[in-house]
Amino acid sequence: MGQKSESAEKEERDERARAKSGTDSRTTRTEA
Repeated sequence: MGQKSESAEKEERDERARAKSGTDSRTTRTEA
């Protein structure tokens, strides 16, 4: 349907990766 911009896709992937790491964008944690 609608094509996502590369930046939006990267952000989504980043958010998913953060959630997998246990770091939610909502929850600002300093674990690295």
